[in-house]
Amino acid sequence: MKLRSTVLIGAAVGMAFACRAPERAPRISGEPGPVCEERKQAFVEFLARLPERSVSAPSHIDLPESSLGAVPGTAPVLELSGAAASIEGEVLSGETAAARGAALGAWLSAHPITGPKPALYVAAARDTEIRTLREYLRVVPDAVELRLLVGTVVAPRDAKGVAPAESDYAMRLLSEREPEARRAIAEEGYAKLTGCPEFERAVASASGLGARQRWPALRAALSEAAPRCACAELDTRGLEPLIAAEQRAGASALGLVPAGFLRDERCGASMPLRSVGKLVQQLERFDREFAGEFREDAVEFNDVLANERLLNFFCGALPGETLAARARERATLYFKRAAGVCEGWRFKPLSPGAPMGTLERVAGSDASALSVHYWQGAEEIRLFGPVLEASSKPTDAKQWACDQNVKLESVDAHSVGFEAGRWYFDEASCQKAPASELPLPGCFSTLGTEPPPP
Repeated sequence: MKLRSTVLIGAAVGMAFACRAPERAPRISGEPGPVCEERKQAFVEFLARLPERSVSAPSHIDLPESSLGAVPGTAPVLELSGAAASIEGEVLSGETAAARGAALGAWLSAHPITGPKPALYVAAARDTEIRTLREYLRVVPDAVELRLLVGTVVAPRDAKGVAPAESDYAMRLLSEREPEARRAIAEEGYAKLTGCPEFERAVASASGLGARQRWPALRAALSEAAPRCACAELDTRGLEPLIAAEQRAGASALGLVPAGFLRDERCGASMPLRSVGKLVQQLERFDREFAGEFREDAVEFNDVLANERLLNFFCGALPGETLAARARERATLYFKRAAGVCEGWRFKPLSPGAPMGTLERVAGSDASALSVHYWQGAEEIRLFGPVLEASSKPTDAKQWACDQNVKLESVDAHSVGFEAGRWYFDEASCQKAPASELPLPGCFSTLGTEPPPP
């Protein structure tokens, strides 16, 4: 009986040990206790200092590749591909690019981009046309710097030109563009560098999340788990660069080039059908050609690829070309009346691409409906009207109460200029114009201002 009890007790003890998780080998061994605890505490403080927001990287956009560009930061990302658009992962609805651009404007109003140097990164697929891209850029406030995201041509290498080793999880993570591949690299690294169950569960908790949600969730989970781990279970020297790379996931595979110059209406007139991929290729040629003009030993891309230089080089549309482009887009232009009031007039071409059509005053609470015909040449535009019948066309041969030709003489980012007076591309620019500015001369500026007949 005594023997039977001894056997049963021995079996129970054996089962208890069998059910218990096996002891984990420490990741750091031979380290004095105080040194180990100090290293762990430094790691916990490192996690607390990490930014809550990850570095900007698009999810699944076929970006143009380039050897140019600065490393991205943490600005919001606008993603454009085909008929789809999103900002910070939020889909912008609309059947047309103009409608989706308006949705972007509403989003920016609800989520203003602030900070010392507010910026917006644009991840546009390489086949995106400049005219499509500009539908989105025109709603971005002027104070926000625009940068175009490009993919780097080669993977990062160290100072000796050696590609990242299999064990260099941080560099592999930084150079990988695909979110799923980055997740696999990171989880492989965590498995090698930690033996703490709490830490492993924290990593697993963020495994199924999307690229944008992964970092904030992972940072919070790791910050909570690390203090519960034994210091010997954490290879903090390997974990710190890996976790920092998670925050900058894919950043080394991306670059930034200036895009603010594309806001200018002259760019829309100069290259509406050019693709983003073609433009990036031309930016590279521009950089190679003009970098040699600088005498400094080291020339950074920003020294050459400045918005003003790019505007002058790529967007040399003349006044007539710029105005014709706005007419084709059925845009509304603004000019000041003699009383200083800004008035909007919308182009309605006779047919797509026609240099003639009707200009309609945008009726408001203080403006009645009014329209004239226009016929544009290379350096001047003829304005004649008013149009009194809906069936009237600019090709009709008749006498008009007002019929004048005005010569186009200049163009800038905000307006086209005539011999006297200017037409502005947006109402805000018109409002900012000096009160002393002369109105467009001739009968057009006085149409609709005559006193009503008795």
